[in-house]
Amino acid sequence: MAHKGYRYTLDEKLRYIKLVKKGATTIAVEKEYGVDHHNLNRWLERYDEHGVDGLLPRPVKRYSTEFKMLVVKKHLEGA
Repeated sequence: MAHKGYRYTLDEKLRYIKLVKKGATTIAVEKEYGVDHHNLNRWLERYDEHGVDGLLPRPVKRYSTEFKMLVVKKHLEGA
């Protein structure tokens, strides 16, 4: 059973998706394996739309300190 903050591997995600595709409900998978059914529904949507690529980790957008300071400055100026 997974715990809060646990990251599932691609193989794990595919295993749970396969169970649902074979007829199990997301709630049943949650009860049996501890996978939150909301996560599973999200994975299913991504898998149906993008295939395996939809399950891969997505890059996190990082903003530079300079950009953040510019945004704060403009906000404080009322822009």
